[in-house]
Amino acid sequence: MIYKLTLLALFFIYALSGYALDEKHWTKEMKALDVILISLPCYACSAIEAETHSEFSHIGIVLQIDEEIVVAHSLGKVHLVSLENFLGLARKKSKMALLRLRPNLMKESLYTDFNYWERKFKLYFQGKPYDLLFEWKEQSPIDAYYCSEFVAKFIDDDLALKSPLGPMTFQKFPEFWNSYFKGQVPEGKLGNSPQSFLTDLRFQLLMYFRKGM
Repeated sequence: MIYKLTLLALFFIYALSGYALDEKHWTKEMKALDVILISLPCYACSAIEAETHSEFSHIGIVLQIDEEIVVAHSLGKVHLVSLENFLGLARKKSKMALLRLRPNLMKESLYTDFNYWERKFKLYFQGKPYDLLFEWKEQSPIDAYYCSEFVAKFIDDDLALKSPLGPMTFQKFPEFWNSYFKGQVPEGKLGNSPQSFLTDLRFQLLMYFRKGM
């Protein structure tokens, strides 16, 4: 009896911590415009996580196209991938997060107007290059986007509240960043990161999931 009660208590603690126990449950919960945060397995990605005090270095936004759930993200370029392929990018056994826009941030019809978001993506974002320099630009003829910049700008025009920006820092790995940016480190310039979405009051955290469990 004590053993069963202990298992039951552990189950509730695990559930309240925000972890999904089953991947099928996690993916079935997804809706268009949900945001997924993951950790990518690369040195620069680990550096980004360290600088932003986060477990996440990449972000994608869920779209529904022809009744299929896909993920739009900027990696190499802005493009669509299947949900399976996006989740497959994550570091083995790493933590992932599912976020959802809160209600009343835009016209109610836009929350379910899947065709609108598909058209917007294909017209203004699809195929744009990845911004290796992490330069947040209000307007640019190049229109290159780093991952969190793309997601923010994809939704911002339709929301009552814009994405919060903050000064970027690159102090934990100075030699690496100096080499990466060829001496032009954008220390203190405004920008965002995947972690920005986790603390963004426009979003609610639905659940965490750990890959490979």
